[in-house]
Amino acid sequence: MAERLSAAHAEVADVAADLERYAEGIEADPGRQADLEDRLDRLERLRRKYGATEQEILAFRDRAAAELGEAETADERLAELAAQRDARAAELARAAKRLSQGRRKAGRALSRALEAALQDLALPHAGVEVELAPVVGEGGLACGPAGAEAPQLLFRANPGEPARPLSRVASGGELSRVFLALKNSVRRSEAGMLLVFDEVDAGVGGAVAERVGRALAELSEQHQVVCISHLPQVAALADSHFRVEKQASGGRTWARAVRLDDKARVEEIARMAGGERITQATRRHARELLAARAR
Repeated sequence: MAERLSAAHAEVADVAADLERYAEGIEADPGRQADLEDRLDRLERLRRKYGATEQEILAFRDRAAAELGEAETADERLAELAAQRDARAAELARAAKRLSQGRRKAGRALSRALEAALQDLALPHAGVEVELAPVVGEGGLACGPAGAEAPQLLFRANPGEPARPLSRVASGGELSRVFLALKNSVRRSEAGMLLVFDEVDAGVGGAVAERVGRALAELSEQHQVVCISHLPQVAALADSHFRVEKQASGGRTWARAVRLDDKARVEEIARMAGGERITQATRRHARELLAARAR
């Protein structure tokens, strides 16, 4: 045991000597320690703010550097964008001018076509104008999204009257007939619509009513046309005929539309032509009207 203790003493003494020599070689520098602690603190702040790992922090640095490079060339980029905007604005102004020229030409042609069509619809003195009201574009542009003007129809029913917006001055019957004339004038440009006319024949009769019916029939070649009418001349020209009738049931009044077969159609047109009392003469007249449809 003594020998072992002696050996251990020698070993401890040797280690102590080595530690003493190492300690003598260390240069104590409180400033260096403070620098290291400050660096560690900055690294911890970077980790909390920009990423959990070194790779994430460096990736953020690269993105920030790229954005900074773009910011340093922002003036050149702004000048480039301004030049592009001016070029596009000039192109827009040219397109708006071409559109305005086309609208003026088409407006004059449409006015003539509508006035001619309205003469056949018992509005012989009606006048129609296409007004192109200027529109101010946003941001100094030459026009708005729909061009440099807002088109609207102006209407006058009688000569000597000023033309005013159609929606304000036209009666229900006039409005329906202008709409009918308009759709007939452009019916081939946008086929396949469903058009509903409510008493488009109001205030007309005789030969004029037949002309209204013929106009509706022509329009039905390109569109589905539904017309509410009390005139036999108009009803006889339709492909299908429905009668709207009311019934009281269960304390309530119900309205329903009944499709008429050939026999019932003759009776209904005869009633429309002659009133409640249907005679052989009114039936004959109804058959003549239906026969005229096929010609």
